[in-house]
Amino acid sequence: MPTKALLSNHLGGFLQGQTRRGLYPAIVAGFQSAIAEKVLEPGDILPPERDLSATLGVSRNLVRRALHALESEGILVTRHGSGTFVSQDFRRSANSILGFSEETRKRGMRPSSRVVRDVVRVPTIPEIRELGLAIDGDIRELVRVRLADDVPIAVEIALLPAWTIEPSFDGGGQSLYEAMEAQGTRPVRVLQEISATAAETTVAEGLDVRAGSPVLKIIRKGLGVSNVVVEFTTSYFRADQYIWLAELRR
Repeated sequence: MPTKALLSNHLGGFLQGQTRRGLYPAIVAGFQSAIAEKVLEPGDILPPERDLSATLGVSRNLVRRALHALESEGILVTRHGSGTFVSQDFRRSANSILGFSEETRKRGMRPSSRVVRDVVRVPTIPEIRELGLAIDGDIRELVRVRLADDVPIAVEIALLPAWTIEPSFDGGGQSLYEAMEAQGTRPVRVLQEISATAAETTVAEGLDVRAGSPVLKIIRKGLGVSNVVVEFTTSYFRADQYIWLAELRR
């Protein structure tokens, strides 16, 4: 756990000069930065809400709202009777449309990728239907193992209309969503289908688990600003490294 002074100084830098309306996003951003910059490490326990409130000079309700937002994103986890901790698992909100690299950095971890396959090819008939492509439109197939701090988290099979990404895109060293954003083709809406399955041999090898091990399968269809499909991705996540969060409200 960091010293209270170190954490309060870091958070205080984000609050300095903020208007009342800007305090809440500043607290959230301050904690995200503290985790990314290793001021807070996975497993660290946060000071109690009342202490944070007094140290930062803001209301306890404001602190509680900020912590709840970070918990809903999977960055923090509360254990009743023990306190609020920085998550040690890779947790992801079902409401998030951030890319893997962005989610990983938010948790203070280093994202990387190992490219298994990267080709531009003619799509199959089912792929043409799924992506809404013209018959003569090529797709880019990008298969990668996604890692966080060098630990394999997912095997990701992304199918993209070729026009959505620059030919020079380096799948091993660049964030796909950040590259798509630069191209003006990043998804703004995502449809997801989540299920449990058993890892086939190639997936198991990529994730460094036994064949047949349980994995989380997520099919993700990304839609651009004109409601055009810009991404169709199937990902297989390690069950022992990945937790999917969903907040349900009445």
